[in-house]
Amino acid sequence: MADNELHWFVAYVKPFFEKKAAQALDSLGVEYFLPVCKTKRQWSDRVKVVDKILIPRMIFIHSTHAGRIEPLKVISCIRGYMTNNGSSTPAIIPDKQMRDFMFVVGNSDDEVRVDTTEFACGDHVRIVSGSLEGLECELIEVSGKSLVAVDVTHVGRITIEIKKSMVEKIV
Repeated sequence: MADNELHWFVAYVKPFFEKKAAQALDSLGVEYFLPVCKTKRQWSDRVKVVDKILIPRMIFIHSTHAGRIEPLKVISCIRGYMTNNGSSTPAIIPDKQMRDFMFVVGNSDDEVRVDTTEFACGDHVRIVSGSLEGLECELIEVSGKSLVAVDVTHVGRITIEIKKSMVEKIV
């Protein structure tokens, strides 16, 4: 793979810093894609159309292998890059998939939804938001409702229903 070839990389961003990362990449002159869509939000007194980040904590960067390092050094809210399973090699999103993805996000009249995580019973997960943030536990049911469980020695299994968007799989 030639070092001057451009590829799409998936960068992990500090929670709620996706737009700041995009601004910083823009100021560096780095091409990126931050998937957002318009969605309606209901407040007690009004309905407002707002931009919604489709994939929280991620931004797509179009760069060479060597060029992808610069944003990590300069932009503190970019934490690293997605890697291929079982290796430290950065994952590359094929150009056609990115073009199709950008087309759908940019041209859909309906709200776009992205489910980025496939969970299965028995997966070890970490809660990433809410009052239980940081807790590592086991996912025990995946249907309309997701239940996480914490085993307490000599007491039993404690379960709580939690939204899928509030957990990440531990690999």
